[in-house]
Amino acid sequence: TRETSCGRGDVGRQLAFGSLGFTMFGSISGYLNSLYSQGTSPAYLLPLILHAVLMLLASIVAVCANGMPLSPPEWWWHTRSGMVAVPMSAIKRYGSETAALVLVLTILGTFWSVMDSYLPLYLHNLHADSLTIAIILTIGALPATFFLWKSENFVDYCGHSNLLIIAFTMYIVRFTGLSLIDEPWWALLAEAFELFTLGVMWITAILYMRHLIPRNMTVTAQALPVIAHFCVGRCLGALIGAYIDLDPNSNVNSLKYVYRCMAVTSAIIAVLYFILYHGFLKPRCHAQTAHNSRHAPSILQ
Repeated sequence: TRETSCGRGDVGRQLAFGSLGFTMFGSISGYLNSLYSQGTSPAYLLPLILHAVLMLLASIVAVCANGMPLSPPEWWWHTRSGMVAVPMSAIKRYGSETAALVLVLTILGTFWSVMDSYLPLYLHNLHADSLTIAIILTIGALPATFFLWKSENFVDYCGHSNLLIIAFTMYIVRFTGLSLIDEPWWALLAEAFELFTLGVMWITAILYMRHLIPRNMTVTAQALPVIAHFCVGRCLGALIGAYIDLDPNSNVNSLKYVYRCMAVTSAIIAVLYFILYHGFLKPRCHAQTAHNSRHAPSILQ
């Protein structure tokens, strides 16, 4: 999450290119996979070769490039007119808020894994081919590319917690939609909302954590969301999706039941999060801000 001294960073634009690559090469891999598939047994040789080539190119760029933004992040307590001069000793430690964010990201990662881990199997059982599955799985990354380009302004305007609540709400829509479909192409409607459950959520989590963790722990601030969402959450979600087996004779019926359960769970957590944040946490934070404003730091022009 590298910041510039002029007041804005470029983390959103960095992630935008990753989202664009995911959209392009995900569909290309699905197409290559379908070229030499025989019957119901897909051939993964060409996608694996493509993966190896791209990894080799990325390694060469990382070794040879001298202008990549890999320097330590600049001071992030900034405004449009300058930087806020706040000594590190005066910054309050947000340990409880950081722990709460890690818990929220773990829950979001669990939802994501329940859906993502078994969605290809679900679509395959709905008689989707490899290209169709690839398009469905990557469709949400296309609008995310445009959002991520200006994501920091969007996050500042909407607020971190509001966007995380929206992510839970969009999981309700996605899980409900997937539980109702009988044709694979209808999954495109549900997967389009991945913009909110992964793209918007992830940039929000990164920027939120950046403001909670002191500057000398920047690497930890970047690692915690990854651990919570993509490690712990993914593990829990995969276990939940595998454990709940309503119909041993039909993976489709079992996964539809899992999606319905997750939709209800998402609704409960979204309501609880909304009540806790807007009813208790937000008024408390505003009260602390009003109290601390009496000793406001100076602004360096």
